[in-house]
Parts: sequence; structure tokens; C-alpha cells
Amino acid sequence: MLLALSQLRRCQQLEGTFCDADDKDSVLVTALAALALGEIDLRGESRFLRPELSRAWGWLLAARSPGSGWGSRAGAEPDLWHTTWALMALTYVPAEDEATATEVAQARSDAAAFANTVAGGPGAKLRADGWMPWETSGPMADALWLLCCQLCGASPREPGLAERASRLCRAENLPDRHADSYYWLVGTLAIARAGGGHWKTWRKSLNQELWARQVGMNDAQSGPASRKGCWEPVGQGAAPGGPLEATALALLALRTGCPEEVDLEEWRRKAGLWYDAAPLRRPNASEHESPAKDD
Repeated sequence: MLLALSQLRRCQQLEGTFCDADDKDSVLVTALAALALGEIDLRGESRFLRPELSRAWGWLLAARSPGSGWGSRAGAEPDLWHTTWALMALTYVPAEDEATATEVAQARSDAAAFANTVAGGPGAKLRADGWMPWETSGPMADALWLLCCQLCGASPREPGLAERASRLCRAENLPDRHADSYYWLVGTLAIARAGGGHWKTWRKSLNQELWARQVGMNDAQSGPASRKGCWEPVGQGAAPGGPLEATALALLALRTGCPEEVDLEEWRRKAGLWYDAAPLRRPNASEHESPAKDD
């Protein structure tokens, strides 16, 4: 964990982004890095991360389009995809940081206005750079719009949001019928916030579908031994990162939607089988040193 944190911190630029600010997806990379650091900082394990987080939050706030949402780079045309991930990263801003919290409140208000202009309908800007060619209407658009509105502070009980949650939980839109690695995660995050009967329906479908798709853990997904325990990418947006990206998305969705009775350590151990099959070598490790494994 400490090595990973060290590597991540070294990637941060002075202005706060975790890559070159002109990179194609500097907003997404910075938001994801801030999410990871924010989760650790939130749990009180590494308060020394607050300077890095403050710079990341400041850069994200400055990168948004005035009065609107976020695009792939600072000042770029806003879309629902980048706006949603930036808002997720900013949820970790503490209330005691009054100046930043005030900026975040304004950013949420502006993002809500932007979300209301697209509403996930035909022509919605899901991702302006076109890297992920999702449909401009349909389940993924609904999930992104619903999650974005929730992060802006809208109540799940508002008629528009409640109707969108109901639409996502129709049989044809549940995880076992609509296969897309990113949709599973975004939909899970949105429906978890909606709660109630929708959450129970979604969570049951999610767990059944993802466990059935884990490579090498059942007859339907035998796969190569070297990939035992991972997930293969499915859908339009998950292919570029391959099994590593798909496995990360699946685990994040499962962690959110994991029933209380499931042994978390057990499914972490199952997912870890993939990494045990081809362990990474530690820096400066001798030829005979074996990476430590969980018991």
C-alpha cells in the first residue's frame, strides 16, 4: 500500500493533476487518483495525503467549464462521463475546509444545471471525445445521468430520478441482461444511492451475473489458467484496458453491491487467484525471492 501511494504521489504535477494537464483525459485520471487517495484519507490511515488531495481538488475545480460541468481536459466541452467522475472525487472534500467546500457546492449547482440540459436523452454528451461510443440514450445514459444528479445533491425520491431508477431496474436493463463492464459499476453506484426495492433487485442480478462471468470459477467461464479469477471486458467501453480494467470494475461493483452475508475475504481471495498465477516481481527482489501471498 505504501509503495503504491508513493508511486501515485510522484505522478502528481505541481498544479494538482496526476498527468500532463494537456493529456487527452487529464480530468478522468486526476479524478480517479483523487478518489483512491480520498478513500484512504477518509479512513484516517494517511492524513499526510491531504496536501496532495487539496491540490487535486483545486485543479479539478479550476478545470471545469464555468457554469457547467467537466470535459476531458481543463475547459473542454463538458459531458456526463467526466462530470460524474469529477463530482465523485470531490465528495471527499471535508466540511471543515470551508473555502473548498463552498466551491464544491457551486460546482455541484453548475453541474446540476448541465445535467438538466442533457438529461440522458438523444444527443446527450455522454463523452465528448468519443472514446467510449455508448448509445446517447438507453441504460448507460440513464445510469450516468442518475448518478450525476445524485452527486449534485438531488434526492433519489424526486420524480425524475425515481423514474430513471425504475427504468434501470426493468428486466432488460438489469446486469444479467445488459452486459457492459462500465454500466455494471455506474449503475450499481446509482442504484445503491436510490436504495429500497430497486437496490435489492439490482444487487441480486449483479451478483449472479458477475460471479457467473468470473474466469475459471465455473464451467461456463473456464478460460485460460493464467486468467483464473479475473473478468474479461464486455461492452463498448471496457475493451481498451483488457482483463485488468474489467476486473477492477467488477470488484468495485461487487464491493458496492456485496450482500452482508457474503464473506468479503473469500471473494477477494478468489479474485486474487489471477494475480497469483503470474505474480509481479518486487523492485530489487532477488531471483529466488517469491512475492508474498495471502494465506
